[in-house]
Amino acid sequence: MTRRLLAVVAILVVLASGCGIEEQIRVAFSVRGATAADQDKAVHIARCESGLDPAVANGQYTGLFQLGRAYHEGRAAKLGFTWDRMREAAPNAAVAADLWAEVGWSPWRGACGIY
Repeated sequence: MTRRLLAVVAILVVLASGCGIEEQIRVAFSVRGATAADQDKAVHIARCESGLDPAVANGQYTGLFQLGRAYHEGRAAKLGFTWDRMREAAPNAAVAADLWAEVGWSPWRGACGIY
């Protein structure tokens, strides 16, 4: 299986298990190869960006990681999620983790003390 497909499967398992938001973030990032320190950083970013409220929408940005529709709707679709699902913790974390696996922390650079 590809890493993206594994990530989607892991997210579906997390959704079915009823894990908390921080655990959903950790699972999404661990499937994409994040270390424990990277998982901590992901939780920190989500806490700073959204207060761990997956339903937060701030103008053009949505969800835990405040993903921008104009930039990330295609990535969400590739993972099998509609944009409306970006207001759910696990799908938003999966898209953020996929983005992180490709480009690192640069989308959040400067925000929340990430450099």
